[in-house]
Amino acid sequence: MNFMVTKAWFYNCEKFFYRCRTY
Repeated sequence: MNFMVTKAWFYNCEKFFYRCRTY
């Protein structure tokens, strides 16, 4: 898994799914 991809996915999750932050 790419570090940048993971970061981007996490960022999107926070923007779209606020609950994802607790994931």
